[in-house]
Amino acid sequence: MTTTRPRSTVRYELTGTLRALTPLHIGSLTGDLVDRPVALDGQGRALIPGSSLAGALRSACERASDLAGLSAEASTRLWGSRNTADEGAAAGFVTVDDATGQDLVLPEVRSSTSIDRRRGVAADGTLRSAEVLPRGTSFAFRVLVAEPSGREGDGAALAALIEGVLTGPGLRLGAATTRGLGHVVLEGARRTRRDLGSRAGLLAALEGREPDVLQAPVEVGAAPGTLRVTVPWRARGPVMTSLRVQGAAADTVPLTSRDALDGSVRFLLPGSSIKGALRSQAERIVRTLTGSEAPSDHLEGMAGPPAVVALFGRPAQDDAAGTGSSDDPGQQGRKGALVVQDSMSERAVPGARWREVLRAAHDPGTGPVPPLTGALCEALDGPGELRSVTRVALDRWTGGAADGALWTVVEPHLTGPGQWRPIELVLDLERAGDEAEAALALLLLVLVDLCEGWFGLGYGQTRGYGSVEVDPGQVRFDLDPGTAPRSLAEVAQELAGASLTGVRANGTVQEWSVRVLAALAGQGVGL
Repeated sequence: MTTTRPRSTVRYELTGTLRALTPLHIGSLTGDLVDRPVALDGQGRALIPGSSLAGALRSACERASDLAGLSAEASTRLWGSRNTADEGAAAGFVTVDDATGQDLVLPEVRSSTSIDRRRGVAADGTLRSAEVLPRGTSFAFRVLVAEPSGREGDGAALAALIEGVLTGPGLRLGAATTRGLGHVVLEGARRTRRDLGSRAGLLAALEGREPDVLQAPVEVGAAPGTLRVTVPWRARGPVMTSLRVQGAAADTVPLTSRDALDGSVRFLLPGSSIKGALRSQAERIVRTLTGSEAPSDHLEGMAGPPAVVALFGRPAQDDAAGTGSSDDPGQQGRKGALVVQDSMSERAVPGARWREVLRAAHDPGTGPVPPLTGALCEALDGPGELRSVTRVALDRWTGGAADGALWTVVEPHLTGPGQWRPIELVLDLERAGDEAEAALALLLLVLVDLCEGWFGLGYGQTRGYGSVEVDPGQVRFDLDPGTAPRSLAEVAQELAGASLTGVRANGTVQEWSVRVLAALAGQGVGL
């Protein structure tokens, strides 16, 4: 059946600057120097394709459509049919332009690997490198909403909702959005209306007069069923993610994150590293409860158990034919319900000073004071906060230094209170689905273990690095109980605004955790 597309004479336009609050990866084709380069336009500017923006915007707006008074039918009409093969399918009334970078920005490179569950080292063939755009990168943004005739108010409501989403919680775009990347918001938003169906409106457009500027976007908060956990922490010693430079004066330096606005850098624990540590402990807890062994196959380990997959996700696995796709839900990839943000040092190092540290790492020097020593002293203006430490492995036969086993590490000793920004966790209880109860109970157990010091964060945890201190009384939970899934209604009321110390002492939460974990493992283990 053929349907007639409604006319549209009223246009709503939203413009502004899209700002990356965290590093961002919008991927391109496989590169020569890195596995996953960022997308660039023909002029070498960073690019967010309109298709990527439109998909994320649609998903966020449909989830919050009730706030704007938009029905599911009206939302589908404006965005267009998802499946163009359906009878009566039609294109939408929303146009999202490509967002292009406003300045030329040098990407950063991040490497990641997966850990072999049995050996505790990097799994074979899992090392990957990716370019990311630094936080602060800005993009020119424009979206146009045409209002279908006979549906007055729908276009205005959607335009106001898009502005509310982008200026409120923002969007997560691109790759690794559950590992601290891709959070963007709209700054300098300007929403206008033009009526091309009237003589006055048409003349105003032809004469280039300014359109009507609209105010009051829809107020959009956190998504329903979202639990936010804030984990303040303190380093007991050097805590870092390593970056291999293999220079003449240093082999390894701390990983940093650059701010595109002022060029300064901060020491970084990536969300991917923190998430990996949390996942490893979660899997260890489940194996302890169930008495199971760590799987020998790396991908098999990433595919289960269900509560861990609900929290942290799983990669897609090839089918038996090796085609890379499968109709088996157990073989398909799944996005985890837990988002783990990057944690950075509070103090920033001026970009020029850090570049001098990297240069000095490659300079053996000939004077009484090595160039690296001077550069480290100046980087933070604090004696001892950055140290160059040389280590050597011993030959087990001779007892002396092993040949070729001497290496030097630049260590950040930021051990005072407030030296690192808190770890921020966001758990989407709705996305966790049927596993929401088990996933939440498991996350609480992992946080208890972190507070008790059962595992650390970052590089070299078996070699004196990565030891952290977390006060359970400072760990905070933020949740609107009215938006939690029905199965979690009772415990959500107890979590709202509580600390981890309070949660552990709460009888209702204890009884709930015992029941949930008993179903998971066949035995009662509380918090």
